[in-house]
Amino acid sequence: MMTARMMSEVDANLCRAQNMIDKIWQRKRDTFMQRVAAGRPIEAFPDLSETESDRTASQARSDLAAFEAIDLAALPHQVALTVKLARFQLGLDAQAFERYWLAQDFGMFPAMFSVGPYGVGYLLSLALKTFTDFVFSRPGDGDRYFALLEGYASLIEQMSQKLTDQAARGIRIPQPAIAGMRTLVVGQAERAHRGFAIDPLRLGSVPENFNELASSRLEGRVMPAFARLLEAIGEDYAAKAPEGVGMAQFKEGDRVYESLTAEHLSMSMTIDAIHQAGHDRMARIEQEMERIRRNLGYSDRREFHHFLVTNAA
Repeated sequence: MMTARMMSEVDANLCRAQNMIDKIWQRKRDTFMQRVAAGRPIEAFPDLSETESDRTASQARSDLAAFEAIDLAALPHQVALTVKLARFQLGLDAQAFERYWLAQDFGMFPAMFSVGPYGVGYLLSLALKTFTDFVFSRPGDGDRYFALLEGYASLIEQMSQKLTDQAARGIRIPQPAIAGMRTLVVGQAERAHRGFAIDPLRLGSVPENFNELASSRLEGRVMPAFARLLEAIGEDYAAKAPEGVGMAQFKEGDRVYESLTAEHLSMSMTIDAIHQAGHDRMARIEQEMERIRRNLGYSDRREFHHFLVTNAA
């Protein structure tokens, strides 16, 4: 029989777990990406600095330590599962600083370089959506718009700085990928130039010269920031870029790559083990395909494929 004291300890353990879960989910809910997904107002763009990655990692380690005081076995099943999910996510966040130079989370997925599809391609597309969907309905919305515009330019500048700092550490975009990333930057710059044009009917009660002021800041801050980002991966950069691809060529690349595979698999496996698992799976599939072919009267694989291509039935 459970005593009153034991009940009190169970309740306290459950309360600690729920409080931690609420704290972590609330923090996640307030991220830029979650605000965009929920259609909530955007107040700021992500901070891509190394200092912010250190803060994120420190906060995650602190929260993981707090979870140590929670007895998983004493929790209801669903709560225990949620705690495990929260701890898994915190474990990823705790690596933000040590993975910063090779695999930064730009909002959804880790990527090596800010000018890749998940940086310039994805993050800046969502950031631009903040402006095209911006609603001018309250006093001060014009000032909020200009603050976001400044934040957008700063975000692009952080991307440039990250590329420069990576290059100083010998981490450069492989040559085969540079042209495509330049195209991404040019495309985003052109989209921004078009996207910041505001229909006067959207402006509500903001000053009459608002569009003129916005255009001035676009040309004075945002477009020069894009120009510097493009310059950061210019000819001088490309001349020193590696010809080969892959994270393993960089210092700590193997270790970071394995941490990324654990993140996506939700379990720890070595790179070689994952590669072998793929081969083993394909071998089993080939055996099953061979069995089916033989049951259909075909011992030769090419003959069977020819039958599939030429037989309309």
